Amino acid sequence: MKQKKIVLKPYTHVWKQNFLKIRKRLQTVLTLDDAYIHHIGSTSVEGLAAKPIIDIDIEMKGSESFQDVSIKLSRLGYRHMGDQGIPGREVFKFKKWSLLPKHHVYVCASNANELKRHIGFRDYLRKHPEMKSAHQAIKIEAAKKHPYDMDAYLRMKGTFIQNVYRQLGLDSLSQDNAKKHQPC
Repeated sequence: MKQKKIVLKPYTHVWKQNFLKIRKRLQTVLTLDDAYIHHIGSTSVEGLAAKPIIDIDIEMKGSESFQDVSIKLSRLGYRHMGDQGIPGREVFKFKKWSLLPKHHVYVCASNANELKRHIGFRDYLRKHPEMKSAHQAIKIEAAKKHPYDMDAYLRMKGTFIQNVYRQLGLDSLSQDNAKKHQPC
């Protein structure tokens, strides 16, 4: 099976507008009493090139159960796909792309390590322009070297990301699983 080409696009403010549009739709079933909705991944970091897909973490608040959130998301057309090998992060797929921009939705408990990694990495890149530039250079090189091999692309980015996780004290993942735990 032929893999899709990895295409990075220069940052655009449209990504923030797309996130706000998706969040507005999610908020028709999820209130702030239920969950926080976070824009994560490369599209959430101003100035960073990215695959043009909006990544979203829905952080469940203590009173809301996963089953409640799952039922609410299913009303909007999302389908639960399990954790896909990453504990603490449940994946939801949405196929009605004519309604919303392409995006990924992950549901996490407030104390989930994966949520901490996603937000920590995003915030680190936002605060450290030199590291954002270094990450972008690695991503561009990885996409050029491995335009049809997502696993190789992720491996090339993995060392940089794991180093940032270590700096942030979020490095409890094994190197074997590092490619699965990459936010951007």
